[in-house]
Amino acid sequence: MRKLCGADRVLSCGDLVLDPVGMEVKKGGERIALTRTEFELLKCFLSNQRRVLTREILLDSVWGMDYDGDPRAVDTAVRRLRKKIGEEAIKTRVGLGYVMEEWL
Repeated sequence: MRKLCGADRVLSCGDLVLDPVGMEVKKGGERIALTRTEFELLKCFLSNQRRVLTREILLDSVWGMDYDGDPRAVDTAVRRLRKKIGEEAIKTRVGLGYVMEEWL
């Protein structure tokens, strides 16, 4: 399976910028503190803008293919990430998954 979230370049959407090498995220020029999981989740969304990502894709890409916990961990992590980067950043597609679209 092709890894969907393995970017090694600076990624951005609106005023949100993620530097995977420096492990840094900024929104409007201000640094945002994220957990490792939130950082990897954001990197996955930024690497796949306008693409609906299912819970299974996110679990495999962020938590790892051998993750044996509750799949709802994705929902919790997305909720925490939204609080840090903005509620409008990640949209829910009911019955499908999540998507990050350009917003301003």
